[in-house]
Amino acid sequence: MTPKRAYLLDASALLAALFGEPGGEVVTGIIDGCAIHAVNLAETVRKMLQTGVPVEETEAILGSLDLDVNSILSPKEAWAAGRLAFSARDFGLSLGDCVCLSVAAHAGQKVVTADRRWSEIDGLGVEVLQVR
Repeated sequence: MTPKRAYLLDASALLAALFGEPGGEVVTGIIDGCAIHAVNLAETVRKMLQTGVPVEETEAILGSLDLDVNSILSPKEAWAAGRLAFSARDFGLSLGDCVCLSVAAHAGQKVVTADRRWSEIDGLGVEVLQVR
């Protein structure tokens, strides 16, 4: 069994690394210690396709990364994500953001994001590493 990774990636952080955006170098430096939730992986795939990266190339790029993909969302995490999505709606969090935060809080992982607005939200219950 693979030991739990210390960091859980938000799609914005992974995209920053993949597209060479500011903060991407931070993600690249810790990528071996990162996991991603399947919901955030889906957001990453959507964004890559939306920006014109072909399906085959998207699959090859993401498949080459050594990321643990967490496909479990417990009822407790789902409730926490839903509550957070409602209470933090003024901050523009996506449901994927809220899943990332609730899963990381439950697992004791740090979240990695390129979204600056996360620092404006009090009481997330999880350590946030902002790469920008």
